[in-house]
Amino acid sequence: MSKILFALLICTVAFSDQNFKIQVEAMHCPLCTSMVRKALLGVEGTQSAKVSLRSKTADVITVDGVKEDDLLKAIEAIGYPGIVLK
Repeated sequence: MSKILFALLICTVAFSDQNFKIQVEAMHCPLCTSMVRKALLGVEGTQSAKVSLRSKTADVITVDGVKEDDLLKAIEAIGYPGIVLK
């Protein structure tokens, strides 16, 4: 029984994730959202990225351990500065 609980605990820790909401004011067209999404998905550990032109935000789900600075650097590298919303 304890081995099963231990295995479940390991799986929970290994597959936990983080959610980030990033404000990207410089986006102004559908191509912008596509580029931001692609840059975010290029960060190792990113599981999904949904980018909205209407709200000028990106909702990003990553594995535990991905730093918000890595996500911000990825979009800044393509010309879109962002701010992580808390």
